[in-house]
Amino acid sequence: LKVGDPEVTCLVRKRHPDEADRGESSWHKMVFIPIFNPLSDSASLAILVNEFDITIETRVRADLTLAVQAQKHLKDFVANISHELQTPLNGILGLTDTLLA
Repeated sequence: LKVGDPEVTCLVRKRHPDEADRGESSWHKMVFIPIFNPLSDSASLAILVNEFDITIETRVRADLTLAVQAQKHLKDFVANISHELQTPLNGILGLTDTLLA
């Protein structure tokens, strides 16, 4: 990185030693921004690092994705059941009309 470069963003998964057995981890978004070092007399480069804990946001996105998929499956199921019921009912109604006429 050099001064003037755009910031670099990366996602980091941190697994804590005491939680390794349970497979739990946390997600962090890290943003690296190249700047001039204000504490130096020379024009040396410093990198400003911002770290954000996005564990909850990541879990909510995963849950939302599952909910959207479940809603799509439910919609498809209801459409299929509706079609499967409509076809024989149309036949029964048609035969009933024929017998009553």
